[in-house]
Amino acid sequence: MEELVVSIFFCSVLMACIGLLAYSERCSSCGSLMYHFYNNKKANLAIGEAYHACKRCGAKEVKGTVDCSGYVVWSNGNEGDFSKDGEYYRKRHHGRDGGGSAGDGGGYAGDGGGSAGDGGF
Repeated sequence: MEELVVSIFFCSVLMACIGLLAYSERCSSCGSLMYHFYNNKKANLAIGEAYHACKRCGAKEVKGTVDCSGYVVWSNGNEGDFSKDGEYYRKRHHGRDGGGSAGDGGGYAGDGGGSAGDGGF
């Protein structure tokens, strides 16, 4: 019986946290509670802005910066890539800047790593 009470309490706290997150990160335009969990990522390479776009109403909110090659840094610190056709990828593609962190040539501690042309991956 005690395990059931603990389980119900744990589930209640978890649902309250998810609800609070959804409410605090809702779409500023239409109020959609799913905005935080379910949005499109868009970019304007010409002006260097990356957006989260609401799937319900289409409103865009600037959430990061993007360079002309499509590399994006989001306001929460995450990184990713936009391809030339506008698709978003969470990880960098091979061959853009040599791979590795911040274009250091890849491998361990920026030693160039890997074999020729693989970017250290």
